[in-house]
Amino acid sequence: DANGNTMVEKAKQFFEDRRKAKEKASSKKAIEGEMMNYPMKPSEMFLTKHSSKFPIVDIKSRLRDLTSSGNTELKHTIKGLYAINEQGTIVFQEDKKLIPIHDYPLSKEHVNLEGCVEIFEPPIRNAEGNIPSGIYVAALDPVDDDGNEDYTRSLQSTFIMNLLTDKIVAEYTGRTKFAKDYYEQVRRMLIDYNATLLYENQKKGIFTYFDQKNCLWLMEDTPKQLKDMDLQRGN
Repeated sequence: DANGNTMVEKAKQFFEDRRKAKEKASSKKAIEGEMMNYPMKPSEMFLTKHSSKFPIVDIKSRLRDLTSSGNTELKHTIKGLYAINEQGTIVFQEDKKLIPIHDYPLSKEHVNLEGCVEIFEPPIRNAEGNIPSGIYVAALDPVDDDGNEDYTRSLQSTFIMNLLTDKIVAEYTGRTKFAKDYYEQVRRMLIDYNATLLYENQKKGIFTYFDQKNCLWLMEDTPKQLKDMDLQRGN
């Protein structure tokens, strides 16, 4: 203005109008060049001049939409249970009729206490199709007793975490009629994600089951901090 002050709103409107005009051009390069040369936020400075088969501006706009707080499209998860096919390979079988358990304590309306495995993110594989060790770790709060007729009893719960992103990628919470059926689902989860398991070792059922299956290699040793605590208590 006449006093040398920047008219921010008018300047912003000026460049927004320029962008609207560029968006009507036949080529996406027009709007991409406008954003790169006259950025309105830092990320726009890093748009490349090199040709791309993909509409970069549209992709970035879609990404902002997907990651906005009100968007639920990325919250889709896969529900089901693990099985072993005829070739002896562990496979995940999606079953949209199954309902995962997210709340506790349960109410009488929970007719299926067994729950199901819920996958938030499938395991990441390298170029050879393998899952490198050390990426995933699991934690289990076990139950040794059979029976799931009483909805007030404790649930078994297992979570698998990606150590690179600190994100929970899979969960299985529920109570199976036979504890060993839950242990088997956990064993298959661990193999599918190439994960190792931390568990409450006061409950011996899971250890015995994995021992019978020759799968103790899936279990983590007791963390040193916990061993030190046991020594201090004299255990």
